[in-house]
Amino acid sequence: MNLFRRKPESLGEVVRRVRAGEQKFDPSLREFLDSFYANVDSRQQALAERPASIDAVHDAYVAAVRRTSCARLRVADTRLERDSW
Repeated sequence: MNLFRRKPESLGEVVRRVRAGEQKFDPSLREFLDSFYANVDSRQQALAERPASIDAVHDAYVAAVRRTSCARLRVADTRLERDSW
């Protein structure tokens, strides 16, 4: 993690950083998950934004993380339908 930059607060922010070339996918996602599990009050908000597309593999990974996180929070996630991505 860059000590001068905060951790991504949403999956959308992870994707934005990767697309902008600011950070690689794996460390950005790890930082997001650290923040996500540490900040109980902002978890639902962290999943609310629909991330942009990176590529098929990374999109599938983001969708899997989002689906698993929603299941743990017991939050219905209708935005993960195949046609919505």
